[in-house]
Amino acid sequence: MRNQQDLTPEEQADFDDGWIAICLATLRLDGFVSLDADEGGGVFTTKRLTASGEQLLLNVDAHAGGTVKVEVLDDDGQPLTGFNLPDCVELTGKSVRQPVTWHEGSTWKQLDGRTVRLRIQIQSASLYAFWTE
Repeated sequence: MRNQQDLTPEEQADFDDGWIAICLATLRLDGFVSLDADEGGGVFTTKRLTASGEQLLLNVDAHAGGTVKVEVLDDDGQPLTGFNLPDCVELTGKSVRQPVTWHEGSTWKQLDGRTVRLRIQIQSASLYAFWTE
């Protein structure tokens, strides 16, 4: 910590004017940029990626009544059986680590090594990040 006599003339002037403050700003994890949709909703598709890991996770903030759903597409852009939008369990609420699940027992791990694309539907929500573990 510096002593007051070690301040530059500009810093000393701020100190004398009472403009010294300590502030703290925080952001949610990956919260610097988000993809947002209002109640009208929106859909986007990722570039091709190789599925890996045990599960697909999303960092989302689904506002009141908002939802996020994920569909997995094959290399030709067609929904994979068991991984289409109606099969996805809706993600709601606010979480920096929400696992994506599908009905009928389909799991992300089943896709290991496959080239896929994700089609993500968001409504009244913000999507900050997605990844696999």
